[in-house]
This record gives sequence, structure tokens and C-alpha cells, in this order.
Amino acid sequence: MGVDVTVGRYPLTRFVSGYNKDASGTAANHPDVGEDAALLRKGESVRYDYVVDRDIMQHFGETFDDFTLLHYDDDYARKVGFERTPVQGALVSAIIVKSIVRAFGDSAILRVHNLEFFKPIYPGSEITVELFVLVNLRNMLVTLRSRVYIGETLHYQGMTKVRVFENI
Repeated sequence: MGVDVTVGRYPLTRFVSGYNKDASGTAANHPDVGEDAALLRKGESVRYDYVVDRDIMQHFGETFDDFTLLHYDDDYARKVGFERTPVQGALVSAIIVKSIVRAFGDSAILRVHNLEFFKPIYPGSEITVELFVLVNLRNMLVTLRSRVYIGETLHYQGMTKVRVFENI
């Protein structure tokens, strides 16, 4: 069952979501309604699966006027060491941010967001964004480890700090 997610002004189909607690937790398949902030404590995580294709890359490029050859020309991408054109890192970052908003609601404001790239993501890949709570101070200041996987292989990892407002 797919749910539409928007990156910029263009839709991105989200295929699966899941909710995982630590080994002592009991929750499973928590609904993705933006109310997880009060539920996600230190050691808990949430995961979202997406497919990133050439259409969303094109729309992202149009939205942000980003037409770097690396992301649009397979020959150029091969010349600089890639199999073919990789997905824009900024697009993957935007998908992570969208996942944070889906998990913590519209009141989540990013304070720090950084990523390290280990392996490229290519168009047509199904990616899993995992948000793992490292610190949750009274459901107001939350520090997350964000990871992006294809299958079991880690492609990106980062750390994000968000300020969450309740009752807005």
C-alpha cells in the first residue's frame, strides 16, 4: 500500500513504513501519523522505504536548478568513477528530512543535519531510511542517527538534531 510523499513540489511514492522498538519494546507497524515524537525514545527507531527514479531526479533538478553533469550524463559519470549517473546527494538528504517530518510532525525543526556518503545510490533503487534515536530530551530536543540502506548495505549515514514542539 503506497502513500504519496512530496519532495519539493513533486510526488515521491513511499512504499512501506515500519516502526521498530529496541529489544525490550513491543510496538510493531506503528502508524505513520507524525505522532511518534512522544513515542520514540532513546534506542528506538523508525524506517521508511522509497524508490528513487530518474523522474524524481529530473524534478529535483528542475526545482533547484541543479543540472550537474554527474547526475544527468552517464558517460560523464563513468569518466569520474561511477557506474552511471548517481542520485543527487541533496535529494537523498531531502528524503531523510521528509522522513524526520513524517516521524516527528511538522513542528520538527532541524538544528544540525550532516551526512557521510559511503556508496552511491543509482536511479531505480529502493532505499530504506532509518532514523535511530540517540537522545530524546523531554520530547523537545532529539538527536537522531540517520542511515540510508539499499537492502542490507549502508550507503549514507548521518546525524541530525531536531527541536520538536508539542501541542502546536
